[in-house]
Amino acid sequence: MEESKEIIKFVFDWSTFIACLAFFVAVHQAWISRKHNKLSVQPLIYDFMEEGDKCFTYSIRNKGHGVAKIESFKYYWAGQEITDEELRNKVNPYIKHKDHLKIINLGSDFGMSNDEIFKLIDLTVVSDVSSDIPTDRFKKIINLIVTNCRVKIEYKSLYNEEFSFETSTSAIDLNLYKEE
Repeated sequence: MEESKEIIKFVFDWSTFIACLAFFVAVHQAWISRKHNKLSVQPLIYDFMEEGDKCFTYSIRNKGHGVAKIESFKYYWAGQEITDEELRNKVNPYIKHKDHLKIINLGSDFGMSNDEIFKLIDLTVVSDVSSDIPTDRFKKIINLIVTNCRVKIEYKSLYNEEFSFETSTSAIDLNLYKEE
């Protein structure tokens, strides 16, 4: 009788130990899975410029794997926060009647899917009259935008991890845009 109690106690102790071990392994696996899931839905916003003969586009793209929940979107001019309307007013003196300038303010509280692209600034310069030199105006406008305009975006992942994006001038050769 005493012997069977010892066997039962021995088996119970090992069963408890194995159950506890299995529990800790399951918790560890859940933690690893959650960490992997966070990485698999992490957004990554970057910007890019496209410049043609007399057209220019400044865009952002979510190149990450998940939705970017935009918390705030701001334009800056020479370090000072400005509205999209104020940005338009900075460029308007060089815009002629036939030119096309579109500036988008994304605002806040919306989602940006992965691989989604937003054109923030879209510019096309067209000759207005025979005395107009659209190439010179185009260079002046591009110079103003590239050397002065910056964008700052605060956004979150689906797991509410916070990220931010700021226009980087390190990738832009500003010498290309200096006026001669």
